[in-house]
Amino acid sequence: MIEQVVPLLKERGNGISLFVKASSSSMRDPEFIAWLKGYFREQGSLGKRLVFQIRETNINAGIRPAVEFANQVKQLGCSIALDHNDISKDVVQLLEHIPASYIKINGQAINDIAENPERRLQLETVIELAERHKARVIAGFVEDANSLQLLWNSGVHYIQGNFLQEPDEAL
Repeated sequence: MIEQVVPLLKERGNGISLFVKASSSSMRDPEFIAWLKGYFREQGSLGKRLVFQIRETNINAGIRPAVEFANQVKQLGCSIALDHNDISKDVVQLLEHIPASYIKINGQAINDIAENPERRLQLETVIELAERHKARVIAGFVEDANSLQLLWNSGVHYIQGNFLQEPDEAL
């Protein structure tokens, strides 16, 4: 995946960062980090434009490998996103262990945000706690104008979804 993403980064210029899902096998493979270091040496320093997404389920399967992986890729200049999270304080507690720059909220948590005041309050709490850790919150799978407005007003930093724009075919 990295070998496919890096040419896109070069082609698209400095204004783009790409999020790449880190598999649990990559996080546990000590040779991956060595390979990544060598690849960055060959291709030029592109780490600042790569964000590795670590799924919450992979962290729950073993926090130590996730912490080690996150620290190693951060040393290479890459960022970390905690991926597929609900809007609970548990997600922000992960920031105590994993130096994430982003928290990606899952679609289920976003779907009922317009009808559920409790969910909106939880989201605002997560945003506040994330900001204390210098992390940005990304709301994904936004499919309607009402949710878009609520998310924007709540202080979510980034919003993704087909309501805003269809995905780029090259990506």
